[in-house]
Amino acid sequence: PRTERSSPSHVTRTDPALPVLYNVNGTICGADEPIITPASRIYRYGDGFFESMKLANGHVLHFERHYRRMQRSAMLLGMVLDQRLREDLLRETILETCKAADARNGRIRLSILREGNGLYAPETAAVCFIIEVQAWQEPLYAEPEPGIQLGDFTELTKNANYLSLVKTTSALLYVMGGLHARRHGFDDCVVYNDYGRVAETVSCNIFKVDGDKIITPPLSEYCLDGVMRSVVMETAKAYGYEVFEQPIGQNDLIASDEIFLTSVVKGIRCVAKYQGKQFRYGVARMLSDLLNKAIPAPQA
Repeated sequence: PRTERSSPSHVTRTDPALPVLYNVNGTICGADEPIITPASRIYRYGDGFFESMKLANGHVLHFERHYRRMQRSAMLLGMVLDQRLREDLLRETILETCKAADARNGRIRLSILREGNGLYAPETAAVCFIIEVQAWQEPLYAEPEPGIQLGDFTELTKNANYLSLVKTTSALLYVMGGLHARRHGFDDCVVYNDYGRVAETVSCNIFKVDGDKIITPPLSEYCLDGVMRSVVMETAKAYGYEVFEQPIGQNDLIASDEIFLTSVVKGIRCVAKYQGKQFRYGVARMLSDLLNKAIPAPQA
């Protein structure tokens, strides 16, 4: 496999000051309009899950993968996706919301929330949905370097059950991990599973590079079933790398030639330093360029 550099990707990060538009069950709302009441299950119990998607040149990237994961998440959580959430109708609704937000590039968050009454035990499997669109200027993923400073978060672990595979709206593990990273001056932190092995990071899936081998924890290690994780694995295999899903310990991570992180919105992030060791960026740079080359051209 080759690791030389192709054309650079010039892109700006998401601007948190840019306006956000919401679509709540098909009704467009502004960012200042209330959309959740204190009686809702999402407010009381965090009873829901979400998908973060990237909008580029008017296309929702990897929508089919997101939709399949959404179906799996709903099944695991005992929710029923009604006609409004049929694949073709949902894609249309998302694109209409992006148009209303005047967004051709940006971030989309689709939240699926359980409706109805009941205390811990819900009285219905019905759901409502919220589409959030935040626009920015550039369609491409940002340069993966300069790399980030990666730390460890060991106060809490990723539970060894199927909920760990779902992007639930109950995210206190990641909140605490994010606070730990900020407090200690890290850009992100490794999150471990109940067995003391690497699961992911606070905000991304994680990969290590050993020569021509790329390794990431399998889903049996209770990492998030990331969309960009699967895209990067397929891209790397197509480019000639050997890609393995196998357990990773802290010492395995330190011994790597390279470490990089993946998320569907940020793309690939290189790790510059972890546990006092400096890492190179070659494979991550190459994969990031391939991701940008695969972004569809602007729609006519």
